Amino acid sequence: MKTARVLLAVAALFLSAAGDEPVEGGAPDWPAYLGGMARSGSYAGSLALPVSHAWKQDLACSLSVSPVVAHRRIYAADDCGRTYCLDLDRGVLVWATDPDEKISASPLYSGGALFIGTVSGDLKALDCTTGVTLWSARAARGPLSAAVAFEDKVIAAAGLPDNAIMAFRAKDGRLLWKTALPGPVTSPPCLKEKKLVCGLGPAAAVAINPENGVILWKKECGGPFERSAVTLLGNEVLCLPSGKAVGLFKFDLETGSQTGGLVFPLEQEGPDPAAGLLVSAPAVSSNVCCFIMGQKGFPLSLYTLKAVRLPDLSPLWKRSKSVPARDPESCFPPLLWNDKVIACLGDNGLLVADTATGETLFSCSFKSRLAAPPALYDNAVVVVTVKGACHVFKSAGSAFMPEALDVSADPSGGQDPFIVIKYQVPRPCRLKLAVFNMRGQEVMTLINGQRPAGYFKLLWNGRGRSKRPLAGGVYFVKIATEGASKIVKMTILK
Repeated sequence: MKTARVLLAVAALFLSAAGDEPVEGGAPDWPAYLGGMARSGSYAGSLALPVSHAWKQDLACSLSVSPVVAHRRIYAADDCGRTYCLDLDRGVLVWATDPDEKISASPLYSGGALFIGTVSGDLKALDCTTGVTLWSARAARGPLSAAVAFEDKVIAAAGLPDNAIMAFRAKDGRLLWKTALPGPVTSPPCLKEKKLVCGLGPAAAVAINPENGVILWKKECGGPFERSAVTLLGNEVLCLPSGKAVGLFKFDLETGSQTGGLVFPLEQEGPDPAAGLLVSAPAVSSNVCCFIMGQKGFPLSLYTLKAVRLPDLSPLWKRSKSVPARDPESCFPPLLWNDKVIACLGDNGLLVADTATGETLFSCSFKSRLAAPPALYDNAVVVVTVKGACHVFKSAGSAFMPEALDVSADPSGGQDPFIVIKYQVPRPCRLKLAVFNMRGQEVMTLINGQRPAGYFKLLWNGRGRSKRPLAGGVYFVKIATEGASKIVKMTILK
């Protein structure tokens, strides 16, 4: 099966048009767990309400890790070790891998490849176009965290029994460095300003040089804590330790010196209310920090979404909800979308609230529990459930779609002998993209069908309808929809 997929991928290189793919220029990607390398859980742009359910795709197995989204493609992984690529706009399956080892954390999209860690400690690289495995490397003896990308490296951490962080060369999986950490890893690494930061137990943050793995500083939060989650904002590290209590501490990213901190009171009384305490990683923007605190109980558990004003850490608002207790329980990080916060308060529901006031703006429920935090992209919220369903909700408008139809052609594009044709579509439509010679004759049809809105790139090998290379000279590329068209000149050099 894997050999067949490799042959299909190679054969695709010899087609007249190698297929178009979404490209940068529109919406920012959501390429990693909690959005990006800083793990801020915050997305640019603004989610316009109302939102509606766009589509649902049932996958082959249960899900437990967050999806990522890049170039209008959703990448998700199930508990049977399959990885999926779905089209964001239509919900159709682009490719799926064969079952393999269970995946331990959200994928990382970087440089056209997908990097995935497994519960047995393997780090794998997949081709994002085909799903073919590019390389696999043994990184640890236990589960790997979600990875980050730095220059030519992919960096992941491993908890017990390894308690280490390691960097691999992205193109071939070669181990570049590995560093033992002074404590168990309790949150995945985050990256900013050439500083790599991890949360450690019992309650610490450690900064590492991503170029060579050298530990730069380690700072303890102190207090009745057992674990910590970290995120990065500007030149500060925000550390959320938890255990018998919950705290929020700020450290200078460069020096590790503490710049602020507080401990939150528990929401629920009892003989030992912190015995079943669950705390999410924080989501941060320039002026607010949000997190969820869950206190397990029977027959009800209490989940509280808290908002804290930055930079002074003063309380802003909180929302609490009691839900039937279940085992196991989990506490997913909220997400920030400009003036809105998106959260799951321990049940089957998704909540969208106003960041300033906590007022509910939108809510919905699912037949099964959410499997992980959602992913955000353009005007869409991507949700996965434990029963293996992928849902997409969309708003009517988008802040990132192109305003007009356009096309450009580059005879080299750095991928000789291919010709790179980029085009943009302001709204879903039936589109025709074709090549004409100087006499106005159509020599090649590249696209003739329905296309979604967005920014796209197509690789054409310069062959006409006869499958033979076209002669050198001047040609024209025409893009046309109902009511709009554009023509650009292109020279093929021989």
